[in-house]
Amino acid sequence: MSPAQSTARVTQAPAPRQRQRPTPLQVVGTRRRSLLSLSPAVVGIGCIFGALVVVVGGYGMLAQGQVRLQRVQGALAVAEAQHARDVLQASVLESPVRFEGVTGAAYHLVPATGVGELAAVNLQVPLPTPAVLPAPAGTSSAQPPRK
Repeated sequence: MSPAQSTARVTQAPAPRQRQRPTPLQVVGTRRRSLLSLSPAVVGIGCIFGALVVVVGGYGMLAQGQVRLQRVQGALAVAEAQHARDVLQASVLESPVRFEGVTGAAYHLVPATGVGELAAVNLQVPLPTPAVLPAPAGTSSAQPPRK
């Protein structure tokens, strides 16, 4: 080093310190913990608790659905029983024995003696077309002419 450089460094004496008042104390708020700063055990317990809540809620919904289904099945059983009673009542009202009794007394009808059974008709073979003849010239028809 040259002498010029060594003399260039002049140090100054430190300035006398003034007495400063200490800064007043302040209440520092607690640090908020983020979810990432929680311990893995706490996060695991929270996940297990959440899963249990979901399972219990699911079972509750399932139970409500089963109660509703029981109610609907009960109403269906009542409706089926009523339908069976109605079918039985209709079959009694439509019985031929009842018709014979009612019509014979009210309309003075007697049973047919000449017909034992109706003739069987084969439904697979079509019937022949009937021959239709025009009305004779001097007669009037029961229906008015079409316009």
